[in-house]
Amino acid sequence: MSALTPPATHWAGIRERGSYLGLRSVVLLYRLCGRRFCLAFLHVIVAFFFLTGGKARAASQNYLRRAYAAGLLARPPTLRTSYQHFYSFAVSGLDKFAAWAGDIPNSSITGEADPVLRAALADPAGAVLFTAHLGNPELIRALASLHGHRNIVVLMHSAHAARFSRILGIASAAARIRVIEVTELGIDTASTLQDCIANGDWVVISADRIPVASHGRTVEANFLGHSAIFPQGPYILASLLHCPVYTLFCLRIKNGHRIFFEKFADRIELPRRQRPEAVRELAARFARLLETRLRTDPLQWYNFYDFWATAPHRKDLN
Repeated sequence: MSALTPPATHWAGIRERGSYLGLRSVVLLYRLCGRRFCLAFLHVIVAFFFLTGGKARAASQNYLRRAYAAGLLARPPTLRTSYQHFYSFAVSGLDKFAAWAGDIPNSSITGEADPVLRAALADPAGAVLFTAHLGNPELIRALASLHGHRNIVVLMHSAHAARFSRILGIASAAARIRVIEVTELGIDTASTLQDCIANGDWVVISADRIPVASHGRTVEANFLGHSAIFPQGPYILASLLHCPVYTLFCLRIKNGHRIFFEKFADRIELPRRQRPEAVRELAARFARLLETRLRTDPLQWYNFYDFWATAPHRKDLN
């Protein structure tokens, strides 16, 4: 196995099912028939993937059992709960396209008047935004970009970046977004991002998935009552960029969306001698914040792999 080939237990080692053509088909249906028809048609697609996706289904059930034990679910999860989990993921995909196409009205969004978000949008300085595969952060990224508030730079693992860029191109030609493919956060990437921050851009990075590179550095944190593996890269990168750091989540609530935008740190400092402890504390803070946001709707957690699996190539900071 090469250094950049993810192991089978790694999220990127799980072959993505579906195709660009299939996504194009759903987009076409959305444009021709509207959202309601697409929501109904999604049941056909979800049923297929639910019945044939044994690994993703098992991962969903594993997560839902932990969510129930942590008090996030009112009753023990069943296969129906897992199907609803799959369907929620499909709806989030439709919402992503709608957001970038400019089809989600501002009136359906709450939280955009939050003082922290308003201040961040008004501040010309660049910032790092930590997000996760929770809810639909695409919505706020789309609003910030399409409304001319901010240039958005998204760090995305190469396993997903190409597809994301193609779908974004279908949705909107006006989006002010740049996708940077990364397998590991290195010096070259950090230098590029320093220029972005100096330009006043927002750099968005998911802080809930470990790097594609098998030698990527990770850290353990308690999540839903069990030890899970989180990446160290987001905190190291933020410490190098010397800028404000926020967390960004956007969850679907009934027929609208709720933005959660919070200050994570004015700056992240990692003292050399205490660096391992500092990173562990930051990862633990992020994990606790994820748990808090999951209470809004635990079915909007979209990591369909064994999130609590032991990382086979884990490396600590030194």
